[in-house]
Amino acid sequence: MASLLRPAPRGLFSWRGYCSRGTQGRLSAGFVEALKAVVGSPHVSTAAVVREQHGHDESMHRCQPPDAVVWPQNVEQVSQLAALCYGQGVPIIPFGTGSGLEGGVCAVQGGVCVNLTRMDRILELNPEDFSVVVEPGVTRKALNTHLRDCGLWKSAAGYNLTGLFVGSEGTLGLITAATLRLHPVPEATVAATCAFPTVQAAVDSTVHILQAAVPVARIEFLDEVMMDACNRHSKLNCCVAPTLFLEFHGSEQALAEQVQRTEEIIRHNGGSHFSWAKEAEERSRLWAARHNAWYASLALRPGCKPEEGTVLRLQEEGHFQGPRILSQ
Repeated sequence: MASLLRPAPRGLFSWRGYCSRGTQGRLSAGFVEALKAVVGSPHVSTAAVVREQHGHDESMHRCQPPDAVVWPQNVEQVSQLAALCYGQGVPIIPFGTGSGLEGGVCAVQGGVCVNLTRMDRILELNPEDFSVVVEPGVTRKALNTHLRDCGLWKSAAGYNLTGLFVGSEGTLGLITAATLRLHPVPEATVAATCAFPTVQAAVDSTVHILQAAVPVARIEFLDEVMMDACNRHSKLNCCVAPTLFLEFHGSEQALAEQVQRTEEIIRHNGGSHFSWAKEAEERSRLWAARHNAWYASLALRPGCKPEEGTVLRLQEEGHFQGPRILSQ
């Protein structure tokens, strides 16, 4: 991750507060009034500071503000806004929390930013079929808080179709409600971290764990540079080495078997400095380094912006070649 940090001089990739265009003026006064007629005057803004706040996310891309920002409260208003913009050829940019890493909220052609955060109702909960219908402004944490008394929870994963629609950054449409699959809260949860002598050893362990069909709930990785950065940022004392973060869900008996098998595989690949935790507070402490990695990376090189990369699997002559560590 550290190798993806690159200098961002103002002349090339501007700071988040710096915008590429000047004052608003692409939308006619009549069009702005039409927006207000749909959602109400308090829910439309053309103020420069508001537009700038909606013209960037957490990516390295320069701020490109929309010409107006609107806050609809229901699906009917979203539909009317879409029809209004379509009829005038005005771009629409959906906005959630602005935490994206690809610049999807940047209004490269101006237009109307549709901020969906005020559509935050939980519309329907169906514990019998493990599903819930929510509006787009409902966050995962807020949903899990609502679900805590019914023994269900929502993970960060989505069904296959979301890979196309949600990943389109709003280019395929505006989401006004979503039906999510829920999971029963597991009987027991165990979190773990372990250090490795090399990155390849951590990769090999991950592959072997998956090949052994160990039902690991989640597994993530930080290299030694990021572990050092996280130690300094979060006041931790983790081993500065390539590190895997793991979590297991299931019954007490199943967890004991999963942990034992995983530890055998990890030791076979040179892993050490094991830390296991069952209590929620201790699990949170173990995961602290991974959760704060983004902010720790920003402190590595002041004045730089992180860059997100995608690693693709490759096939050669019909056989999967397995993961490879690319030289930096």
